[in-house]
Amino acid sequence: MERASFLETWRSLPDSNEVLKDLPGIVVSNVEATLDRLAASNMFFIAKRKHANQDAFYFSAKIPRGITFLIELTTVVRIPGPKCAIKTPNHVECEMGNHITFYITLHISTIFNDTL
Repeated sequence: MERASFLETWRSLPDSNEVLKDLPGIVVSNVEATLDRLAASNMFFIAKRKHANQDAFYFSAKIPRGITFLIELTTVVRIPGPKCAIKTPNHVECEMGNHITFYITLHISTIFNDTL
């Protein structure tokens, strides 16, 4: 997904299509290693935005059923507890938000188990 398309889609989606999840116990120590590991797991980096001392990373991902998800991972490097926001354009999939959020956050947590 191209950056412009991602941003347009993200902004156009209602809050009802968003699921938020805290990821306690996860620490992003190395941004490049994190991006590489997420890319290896088919979570494609779109953009990075800096706000005060926080970094927000934007990704797109598809789960096996071909459902696209937009992901925002907000963190302070070397501080535990990133926040993850997941949006999908498909309302049906959004209704499955808790299951999908569990799937994606479990996937992210597995990637982060080897301290990054």
